[in-house]
Amino acid sequence: MDDREAAAACHDFKFGDNQVSDALLARLSELGASAPRLVDTKRLQSTDARVNQNRLELPGRSPISRAFTDAEKARLRDSVGMPVTALDRHGCQYEMTCKLWKGDKHYRFMGQGWGSFRDAHGVTIPKGARLTRRVAVELWAFRSRALQPPPPPEGKDGGEESGQHPDGALALVVLLRDDDGEQEGAAAPPAESYTSMFRELAAAAALLTVLMIIRGEAKRKRHDG
Repeated sequence: MDDREAAAACHDFKFGDNQVSDALLARLSELGASAPRLVDTKRLQSTDARVNQNRLELPGRSPISRAFTDAEKARLRDSVGMPVTALDRHGCQYEMTCKLWKGDKHYRFMGQGWGSFRDAHGVTIPKGARLTRRVAVELWAFRSRALQPPPPPEGKDGGEESGQHPDGALALVVLLRDDDGEQEGAAAPPAESYTSMFRELAAAAALLTVLMIIRGEAKRKRHDG
């Protein structure tokens, strides 16, 4: 057993019925993570998957709200937002920025980190395309002191006043679930789908026309005979 496998065996992290890698379990162990808990599940929308829109959006009433402290929510409302580390089922790490958007109507996990996660899991679609696959994400929240940013320069020692939680920074495990039971992937742009459909219809119409002509010729010959 190597060091990573040993680290994974030290903690009994559970993710419901999801299968996760030893690499993820080992990474959580290395981070001294609290037990991850499911805080929200969302079926991805086209706007979550489009290449030109690097954000995952959740409603402001999302249960994930309970995972943030009041001090953290204040940071989310700031124009800069709050950095959030996300891990996938393979233990790969993605850095995102979370913001409370438009008067607390939406939580948005933004930036290149979400784009990289999306690309790595094959759910990025072109600009203007529609995601027709039933793909969902599960968000599991945990805290880690190892991910805690440095304390403010004023010399405060953390805690609610500085926005730092005693158990560490909030982080996520993001698990992708394909409800179609197919391999993770993105939908083709609608234009391509419609083009293929029209080609098939045109071919069927042409075949029907040929059959009608042949049938007409056969009737004419019988009549002439």
